[in-house]
Amino acid sequence: MSRRHGRGWWGGVLSVLWLAGCGDMGSPRELASAGVGVASSPVLPERCMPRTDSYVNASSPFEDSYVSQREPTVNFGTSPVLMVDGSPRLESYLKFSPFSEGLAIRAARLEFTSVDGTSDGPRLYRAGDDWTEGELTWNNRPPVLGGVLGDLGAIHPSTRVSYDVTGVVTQEQPYSFVLLSDSSDGVDFYSNESVQAERLPMLVVTTESPPFCSYRGSGTGGLSAWVRQLGGAGAESVSVVAPHPQGGFVAAGLFGDAVFAEGEGLALARYGADGTFQWSSVVATNDVLVTDITVTSLGNLLVVGRYHNAPDLGTGPFPSAPEEEAWMAGFFIAKFSPVGRLVWAHGFVARDATGMLQRVAPQAVATDAHGSLLVTGGFSGQMDLGTGPIDSGSTGEPGFAMNTGGFVAKFSWEGQPLWSRALRTHLAGQYVQGWTVAADAEDNVLLGGSASALTDLGDGPLGEEGWLGDPVPFLAKYTPSGDLSWKRVFSGGAGEVRVIQPQGADRIAFGANIAGFFTFAGHSYEGEFLETLSASGFLGVMTATGSDAWLRAVGEPVSLGELAVGNDGSLVLSGVGLEAFDVGGGALGFAWGSPFVPTNRPFVARYTAQGEHLWSRSFDQGRSLDMALLSDGGVLLGISLRWNFQLDGRTFTPVGGGDLLYLMLNP
Repeated sequence: MSRRHGRGWWGGVLSVLWLAGCGDMGSPRELASAGVGVASSPVLPERCMPRTDSYVNASSPFEDSYVSQREPTVNFGTSPVLMVDGSPRLESYLKFSPFSEGLAIRAARLEFTSVDGTSDGPRLYRAGDDWTEGELTWNNRPPVLGGVLGDLGAIHPSTRVSYDVTGVVTQEQPYSFVLLSDSSDGVDFYSNESVQAERLPMLVVTTESPPFCSYRGSGTGGLSAWVRQLGGAGAESVSVVAPHPQGGFVAAGLFGDAVFAEGEGLALARYGADGTFQWSSVVATNDVLVTDITVTSLGNLLVVGRYHNAPDLGTGPFPSAPEEEAWMAGFFIAKFSPVGRLVWAHGFVARDATGMLQRVAPQAVATDAHGSLLVTGGFSGQMDLGTGPIDSGSTGEPGFAMNTGGFVAKFSWEGQPLWSRALRTHLAGQYVQGWTVAADAEDNVLLGGSASALTDLGDGPLGEEGWLGDPVPFLAKYTPSGDLSWKRVFSGGAGEVRVIQPQGADRIAFGANIAGFFTFAGHSYEGEFLETLSASGFLGVMTATGSDAWLRAVGEPVSLGELAVGNDGSLVLSGVGLEAFDVGGGALGFAWGSPFVPTNRPFVARYTAQGEHLWSRSFDQGRSLDMALLSDGGVLLGISLRWNFQLDGRTFTPVGGGDLLYLMLNP
């Protein structure tokens, strides 16, 4: 087993780090009283809902071997197994170095996988650290230190077993252990030489972050009103949620009695304002993935998504999009009745000049007062959405585009194509896209996204790139028939207008991720370019005639995701923040500074109609959520519960492979 630096991350030790969950502020104090090393914790006000994050890190040993009393000078450092026996005498040694990234170690355990079984498992002790696996023999083995740390009973073959070493492993330093047995019924474990990662010995440590604030605000806004967990034995998930005009909300994802074997398919459901179930419908169990959903004034559901192969949702198969590469897919639009029955569906594919399938991905769907379907997204090559071919301007080798353009299209309530427009790209590595679409009370179409110098929004090519050659953010307003009314380009910036919504009859609210230098309403702004997030976040409003109204920096490092406008004109924004970020009310999260695992966490924030912060709240690190603002002002979050979720001191655990979690926040 002479491998010091050959396995995985961080100095040759195979290590895996993942989020375990979160606790409250009591945890660090409890750990300190137990003798576990914990850095001093900041004193935080209870009003900011202080909490901690927990992370699990699994590390394989960087030294392991066994020794034999019968062969006192033989080294077994390349053996694929670790042998332990009382007669003949065999002892196994392992040396680990836990990886905590400076966080407090909360718990630790050693894990082994047995090769064979025994009626009496070995005892675990600490051992001296002065040894190497390439030189270890019976004659020079290190001394045993202290008392027994664990003693296993019967062990079955091919079984994962563990020893609790909490309180022993407390910091980043080498720890050596030895397995001893007095029984003649010995046992073998797989060593670090095993070719199967799941069989390796592991030191699994749970670390805990310093306490940090997860809420900023006053009153009850943003606090939990109710939470519902739904699911069964299967792996269920919620992809998108949307408010229903008659109250409550709808959801799309993978759920119900069907089996979604490949993690693809489509199911729809409607719930009341208090989360009570009303109906659900399984549309497909493979080959489709939903991207977005909206509901018309009559209660019909409009859905857009991607597909592979030639699925049939009920009105005939879509044009073929063979599943050769995951990113080369077709896209579909569909309309469902108020109880989830298919009304119509259409599929589309993009191809390059040689006829080879290209990428097309819808990003957002919206509707107007007449029930029309508006869709925007990105694509490569050319495609025809029913009103004539449109060209993305993408370049590259046949079958492999080096960039993408964008598109926007409108279909009637009957599914008939009305108009479409391409947003052209031209530089390699330039990803132009339509990110957001909406309609105002007069059925004008509001579009936001990113553009290139060759993008024609309706009055000719822009003639300018974004900062450092990246796409430039824009928003535009079109008449119901697709003619450009006006556009607003953030010259000097790079990024995208991510979300757009009408704010009353005379205002348009938007959220943008922008890097670089730009001006708005006579003021200069600078956005930071971030490798892990799109850019700095900005929330703004324009007049219905295309004039700048106001803009505020939401914060950095953040990336904005969704925007909704309340009946009172208030703005509800969601996104992702990295480490310690402030979206207007004070810091959320904590600054870790680790280059290995960023602490990116979702947030939701509410602002007045003029952009003043009301409240903001963050959630578990690494979690994805979808937001819907209901007619009563409540903020509904749809969350796929694939692992534990911490909320208000409670832990929500999936029953099967994944559950649905719906959380309502107070207005």
